[in-house]
Amino acid sequence: QECPEESQGPLRRADRTPAPVLSRRRLHRNSSKPCRRGEQNCLDSPPTLVRTARCFAIGTLVGALLAVTPVDATACIWDRDTLAMERRRFPGALHLITGHFVHHGPDFYAWRIEDRTSRLEERPDDLRLLDDLAAAYDKTGDHAAAIATMERALLLAPERYETHANLGTFHAHSGQFDQALVHIDRALEINPQAHFGRERYQALLIRYLQKRGIASLSQSSAEDFASYVFEHGPPGDAGEQQAKAIKGVLGMMHFGKHDSPVLLGALANLLAAGYVEVDAAQLAARAYLRASQRVEDSKMRKAYRARAKEVLHYSEGVKFRHLEASLEQELAAARTFVARMRSDEADFLDTDDPEAAFDAMYFSGMDMSPPNPIDAIGRGPQGLGVAAGGTAGLILLLWGIGAIRRRRRGF
Repeated sequence: QECPEESQGPLRRADRTPAPVLSRRRLHRNSSKPCRRGEQNCLDSPPTLVRTARCFAIGTLVGALLAVTPVDATACIWDRDTLAMERRRFPGALHLITGHFVHHGPDFYAWRIEDRTSRLEERPDDLRLLDDLAAAYDKTGDHAAAIATMERALLLAPERYETHANLGTFHAHSGQFDQALVHIDRALEINPQAHFGRERYQALLIRYLQKRGIASLSQSSAEDFASYVFEHGPPGDAGEQQAKAIKGVLGMMHFGKHDSPVLLGALANLLAAGYVEVDAAQLAARAYLRASQRVEDSKMRKAYRARAKEVLHYSEGVKFRHLEASLEQELAAARTFVARMRSDEADFLDTDDPEAAFDAMYFSGMDMSPPNPIDAIGRGPQGLGVAAGGTAGLILLLWGIGAIRRRRRGF
C-alpha cells in the first residue's frame, strides 16, 4: 500500500507500507555476490541484523508504553493525592479510559472541603492545605472557588510552581483558556522539568483547542491533536513526541477528569497516530467510543464513533461490534470496582481519619511492580495484543540469532 499523495507530516496507520519480512539474503565475505545454499565463507546481509533489532526494540517499547504507564507520567493538579499517587503504580491506559482505578468520589471531596476549611482557620498560610482545598473544589465542579483559593495562595507565594500549575488547570476546566495559558506558561518558566515537562502537552492541547476547536478531535487525522503535536511540539523524534504526549494526556486524565470527552479524544488521536507499531488501534477505538458516550453534541458523537470504526479497520481480525461489547464489559467491571470503593469511602468517613483509612485500604498494600500487561489491557480475543509486544520482540531477536548461526554453518 503506497502513501496517499495528500499525506503530510508523520505517517499514520493507514499510510504505512507493511513491514518487510526479515531478509534471507547472504553475501560472500569478500564480494557483493549472493551466496547459494550450502556455500561457505558467507555472511548475513546487514538488513537482517538491523531489522531483527528493530523488531525487538519496537516490541519492547510498545509493551512498556501501553501496558505499563509509570507514575512519573505527570499530573496537572497538585494536592495530597497527586503526591501519594506519584509514589505508586500509575494505572494503564485502559483503566483510565474505563475509570477502573483508585480515585475519590464527591462525598469524600465534600468531607475534604470541610476538613481543610477548618484546618485553615488555625493555619491560614499553609500552602498545602490550600492546594488540597482548591483541588477538592475543582473535583466537585466549583471551579470559581478553586480559582479563588489558589489566588489566595498566589498572594502568599507569587513564584511558586504548584500554585501556577493548579491555577492553569482550574482556569482550563472553567473554559478560561487565555488565563490558563498565562499560569501554565509561568509554571514552566519556574520549573521547566516539573512533572517531567508534561505541562508542555497540557499547554499544547489548550492551544490546539483554541486554534482548531473541540470538534477537530473527532475529525480527520490531518486535523487532530496528534498532527498538532508533531507540528508544534518540542523538537525530536516523532515517536518520542508521541510517547511523551500520550503520558501527558494520561496524567491529565488520572489527576483531572478521566471521562472528559476532550481528553479521551486527544488520547485516541495520539494512540492512532501510527508510530506505535503493535496494535494500539484497539485502545484508540475504545477511547473514541468512550468519548462518543460522554460528549453531548450529537454530531461529535457520530463522528467519534466513525473514527473508532476507522482506526479499528487497521486492526486485523477484530470486528467493531466485538470491541464495543468488550468495552461495555470493561466499563461494567469498572463500575463494580468504583461502587465498592465508594462504599468503603462511606465507611471511612465515619472514622477519625478517613484519609489514613483510605490509604491503608487502597494504597499501603498496592503492588509496586509493573502490572501484568494482559490485566492492564483486558483479556480475550478482542484484547489489544500489546502484552505480546516485548515477548514477540525477544522471540524475533532469538530467531534472528539462530538464523545467522544456521546460515554460517551452511544450512
